[in-house]
Amino acid sequence: MPLASVDHNCRPEKLFANIARWLVRIEFACSLQEKGGNLMRKALLSSVAALAPLAAISATISTAPANNGSGGIFMDLTALANPLYVTSFATPFSGTTGTEAHVQVWTRAGTYVGFTASSDGWTLLETVTTTRQGTTVNAPIVLANPIALQVSQVRAVYLQCVFPETTGTGIRYTGTAAAPPQTLWENSDIRLFSDTARTGFVPFGGTSFTPRCFSGDVNYEVVPEPATLAVLAAALGGLAIRRRNR
Repeated sequence: MPLASVDHNCRPEKLFANIARWLVRIEFACSLQEKGGNLMRKALLSSVAALAPLAAISATISTAPANNGSGGIFMDLTALANPLYVTSFATPFSGTTGTEAHVQVWTRAGTYVGFTASSDGWTLLETVTTTRQGTTVNAPIVLANPIALQVSQVRAVYLQCVFPETTGTGIRYTGTAAAPPQTLWENSDIRLFSDTARTGFVPFGGTSFTPRCFSGDVNYEVVPEPATLAVLAAALGGLAIRRRNR
C-alpha cells in the first residue's frame, strides 16, 4: 500500500525552549512553598498538565491532487499508534479565487459507509469560513473544535460546502469514472479512507458519486505517550528535590 506523505513539525529546539520557560515558572512557584504547604505539589501537577500540549507532535497526511468536483466529501479517520487530535483540513475549492467558502464539518462514531444520505447519527461539529485559493491550491479549514481520535477508533468526517454557495463552487476531490482514485492512505500515525462525494450545497443532498476521494491535507497532533509525560514529571520532580535540598 502506498504511504501518504507525512510532515512532522515538532522541532526539538522549540519543545525544549517551551519546557525551559515552564521550568522557570515552576522554579518561582516552588520558591514560595514555605508560604503554603501544598503549593509546590500543586505547581508540579498543574505544570505537567501544561507541558503535555507542548510535547505534542504536529503532523500532516496528504492525499492526491484534485481533478474533479465539487460539493462535499466523506472520509474515515483512524488513529493507529497514539491518540490524535485533528486540528484542520486543507483542500481546493471550485468557484472564484479570493471569495469566501462556507464548510460544514460533520462527524460520527464509526464509518460513514452506509450513512451518507441522512444526518441521522451525525453531529454538526461546526461551520468554518475559508477563502478559495483556486481549483488546484488547498485552502485551510481550521477547526475551533479539534476532532479527537482514540487508538483504533474509526471516526467519520463529512465536509460539505453550504449556502450561500451554489452548485459548482464547492470542495473539489479526486477520481473519475474512467480513472478511479486511490481511496486508502496511511502513515505511521493515521489511516484515511475516502470513496464517496456529494455534489451541490445541501448536506446529505445532491448526487452521490463513488469512488471519489478527499484531496488535500489532514493536519493533526499526536498526543504524548504516558512515557513522555513521565519524563517531564521526572524533570519537574528533580527540580523540586533540588529546591528542597538548598
